[in-house]
Amino acid sequence: MTGVRLKIRNRVRARFRRQVAACVLVATLPGVPLLVPHLELLPVDPPEPGRAGAVDARGFDTSFTKVTWGSNFERGNFSEWDWWGQGDWTYTGLSVIDPADRGLPGLSGRAARFEVTDSDIDAERLNSKLYKYFHTGTGDRVNWGPPDVSGTYRAWYYLPTEYSVRSGGWTTPFQFKDQYWSRERGGSEQSDPVWYLAFENASDHGVPGSRPDAPVAIVRHWEDWTRGYPDSVYPGPRVLVPLGRWFEIRADVFQGDRVEFYMDGKLVNVGRHNDFPVGNRHPLSFTWIFGVGNYTNSPSWALVDQAAVTRR
Repeated sequence: MTGVRLKIRNRVRARFRRQVAACVLVATLPGVPLLVPHLELLPVDPPEPGRAGAVDARGFDTSFTKVTWGSNFERGNFSEWDWWGQGDWTYTGLSVIDPADRGLPGLSGRAARFEVTDSDIDAERLNSKLYKYFHTGTGDRVNWGPPDVSGTYRAWYYLPTEYSVRSGGWTTPFQFKDQYWSRERGGSEQSDPVWYLAFENASDHGVPGSRPDAPVAIVRHWEDWTRGYPDSVYPGPRVLVPLGRWFEIRADVFQGDRVEFYMDGKLVNVGRHNDFPVGNRHPLSFTWIFGVGNYTNSPSWALVDQAAVTRR
């Protein structure tokens, strides 16, 4: 990895760690359970069915059939989620809109909009994303799991045709994180990414696209740049991201074995447990976190709709 890319990665890691204290605050909010003894993938209030049919024009399922948890933003807010940056100055550009009001195609009525501007980037306000927490331990530092986070996680995205990623830049639209008690940090609460899908610059990865700065999807894990992989990236394809229409990102998680990432109905890559843990990775893990949005250091906006989780 070049010095510039290493510097960027180190800054990303630092930003993730600075979010830990803020993310933990949500556990004290009214109506949000602090800790429960088993993995519970149930919303506080079941989502409304939305205005979409069961299948979109290309035949992909957009219904909430058999979902264990889902969010379609029809309430006009982020109450279906646990964390959207409440009180954190590094969060920016989150809103709920009706795409039709902006002359954009809709999926099921309202959608979440995530925007990061040049001024946001200059001020290091890069966080435009949502988290859903699934508690996997009692939190007493004695009784844990055995947690099982296996299941299907999905969300639909709309990126405008001008969406781009700067050379050396990155976007994290879809991620999993592990929250745990850190013995190394004196027993403090800590959260780190585990596996995630990244959007990066096509030209940086030698992928021909409509523009050199077109986004390509890449599967990554939290320590891939330290593992000696080619280009310091987890090995696998770099796939051009659809622009100007809705598409689905999906992850099928098989704890302790693998995580399969799909985009627009096609497999992008498979993350293997032997390369990096799939599921909670620490002895004192107590929360599994699912995140969507447009967390990025490149000015851009994106829409997200129909997020859902189904237990395996």
